Amino acid sequence: MFSLMNANGLRLATVAKDLCITLLAPGGLVAPIPAQALSDVPNVDRTEIAERIIAATRMGGDLAPTVPTMIYQGRQEFWIPREGAETLYDEWCAHGADVRLEEYFGEHLVVAISGIPGAYSWIDDRLAGIPAPQGCSSFGR
Repeated sequence: MFSLMNANGLRLATVAKDLCITLLAPGGLVAPIPAQALSDVPNVDRTEIAERIIAATRMGGDLAPTVPTMIYQGRQEFWIPREGAETLYDEWCAHGADVRLEEYFGEHLVVAISGIPGAYSWIDDRLAGIPAPQGCSSFGR
């Protein structure tokens, strides 16, 4: 993948490789960097290696989690459209996974904050030994 990067891409990768997403995300809001600015290869996201990586890391399809899973999503999300979360939920449910989908009013940043209490509560219950409900359930869909 490094072979696709220009000097800007290599500098960013060197700086960002050890940073947590909570440190990286605000920078993306203030100064978003298009992927094409990090490579001299035209349509870098359509190269064979990029398409192989995207295919290999795609969630869903024939693979489903074997442990209870919770997804939360913004109904007005524009960066990561809710249809992706809904499709993932539907695929996992079709394969018998135990999944909870919660959709909240708002876009990416609003729901990143407003969804935290529900997500933490769900995780707290699992850590306290309270089993997740079997099957699939949703809120706000």
